[in-house]
Amino acid sequence: MRRRTLALAGGSLVALAAAGFATSRPALPGGRVQVFFTSQIGGAIAPCGCAQAQTGGNPRRASALRAKRLPGDSTILLDAGNFVGQRFRLQEHGFSDPYPFQEMHNIALARGLREMGYDAVNVGELDFMLGQLFLKRVERELGLPLVSANVVYANAPTPAPGEAPRRKRVFPAHVVRTIGRGSILGFPYGGIRVGIFGLVPPYAQLRYDRPAAHQQDPNPVSWAPPEEAAVEAVAELRQEGCDLVICAARLFVPEATELARKVPGMDLIVAGREYRAPNEPVYSGTTVIVAAEPEGRTLGEVVLLLREVSAPRVERLGNHRLDGTFPDEPGQKAILARFRQELAERRIAPDRTIPTDGTYVGSATCAGCHAEEHEQWRRPASSPAPRRHDDLPFEKRHAHALESLVAQGEAWNPACLPCHTLGYARPGGFRTVEDTPDRAEVGCESCHGPRSAHVAYQKFLSGAPDAPKEPPPKPPPSRELRIEACIGCHDRANSPGFKFWDYEQRIRHPAVQRKMDAKKTKSG
Repeated sequence: MRRRTLALAGGSLVALAAAGFATSRPALPGGRVQVFFTSQIGGAIAPCGCAQAQTGGNPRRASALRAKRLPGDSTILLDAGNFVGQRFRLQEHGFSDPYPFQEMHNIALARGLREMGYDAVNVGELDFMLGQLFLKRVERELGLPLVSANVVYANAPTPAPGEAPRRKRVFPAHVVRTIGRGSILGFPYGGIRVGIFGLVPPYAQLRYDRPAAHQQDPNPVSWAPPEEAAVEAVAELRQEGCDLVICAARLFVPEATELARKVPGMDLIVAGREYRAPNEPVYSGTTVIVAAEPEGRTLGEVVLLLREVSAPRVERLGNHRLDGTFPDEPGQKAILARFRQELAERRIAPDRTIPTDGTYVGSATCAGCHAEEHEQWRRPASSPAPRRHDDLPFEKRHAHALESLVAQGEAWNPACLPCHTLGYARPGGFRTVEDTPDRAEVGCESCHGPRSAHVAYQKFLSGAPDAPKEPPPKPPPSRELRIEACIGCHDRANSPGFKFWDYEQRIRHPAVQRKMDAKKTKSG
C-alpha cells in the first residue's frame, strides 16, 4: 500500500467532512463482522506464573481467539495502541543499559501478535519507548501491520510555492482487509471491505526508555491533529471502496464520542485508553464506540450486524477474561519458550551493584541465632521443585521463590528475578543462578533488610574469633514487616489476590505471635 502524505492545513478537510464529501457512508452489505480488540498490552507477553489467578498473555489470548471465533471468514483483530512496554525498571536493578533485554522481550511479544494474525496495530505514544527504529524493525522484519494516521515526521520538507506545509506519515495510515468472501467453482466473490486506521491524541507525550546511545532516530516524530487526520483517513478508505471503517485510537470513550461527532463516516471506534471498559456500547450518530481494557488481561469482542439501510448494530459486546479457563495455545508457548531459551543463552545479568545500607548475609547466617524462625521458613530437604507458589504450603513459598522460576524456564529473566531472589544486584545479594545459588530465595533480609551491621555487632558482643576488634556502630533494629515491603512484588498483576493482613498472619513468626497473644491476655 503506497504511503500518502498528511496535509496539516486541516480547515478545508473539516469543511469537506461537514459537507459530507469525504465521509459519505455507502450502503452496507448484509452480514456480521466480528471484531476482536486489545489495547495497552504494555509488554505483558504472559503471566509470570506465580499465582493461579493471574490473567492475560499471548498464549491464552490465542486460545480465546480460537474458542470465540465465529464460523466463516468474518473476523477482524486489532490493537488500539501501546503494545510495547517494560513495566520493570531494570535501571534500579543493576542494568546500566536495559535495552538488550527489553528488545528481546518486545520482539517476542510482537512475534506472538503477528502469529495470532493481528490485522492492524495502532502505534501509541508508549510504543516509542524503545525508539522509532525498533518499531521500524518490527514492521519490516516481523511484518506486524503498524498503522497511524497522525504520527508524522516533525521536520516537514519545504513546500513548493503556493502549497500548504505537509508532513510525511511515519507509518501507513490504514490497512484494508476483505472478509466474508464466498466462492463459486473456486473463484472468490463478494465480501466486506474493512478499513482500519489509527490515532493518538494531541496531548500524548513520547516516552523513551532507552539510553541516549540508542536514541539515534533519523527524524523525530510529532502528532498531527487527530480530527484532521481522521477526516483524511476516512476519505481515503471510502475512496478505496471500504464498506466498514474502524478507528483504533488511544482515546477515552468521551474523547472518542466527540471525535465521532466531529468526523462522520466512522462505523466503529475502539477506544484504547480506558482502565475498565463499559459493558454497553456507546453511540455517537451512526458510530459505535467500544473500549478495550489494559495489560492484555481481557480480549474484547464486538459483533456488528450489518444492514443495508442503517448503521451497524451491535449484536454482542464483551471482554473475555483471559484466565485459566483458556489453555495456553501451543504455537504461542513455543514463541515464549524460544524467548526464554535466548535469555538463558545470552546470560543477561546486572552489570553493576546498587548501593544499599549494609550487605546481605543470607538466611543461613540468620539461622544461627533465629533457629525457630528459620525452621518455619526453610525449604524442606526433599521437596520437589514447585511449578507455582500455589503448589506449596503458604509459609514455605518464599524459601522456594527461585525454584518456581526454574521450573518455568524463567531463571534468567531479569523482570522476574528481583522478586524471586535475595538482594538482587545489591551488595552480597543474588546475581545469577550459577554465581550465587545461596541467595536463590526470598529470605529473612527480603523483609527485614540487609543485616551485615547486626551480625558484626552481635559477633563483637559475643567475643567471636572473627569479631571486629573495635566496637562497630550499633545497628538499627530489624525492620518490622510492613505492607511497603510486600507490595513491590505482590502487586495487582503478579499477586491478584494479595491481602496484606491475611498474608502477614500466615507467615508471622511464632515468637511474634506469642508476644501478641501475651499482650492481648494482659490487656483483656
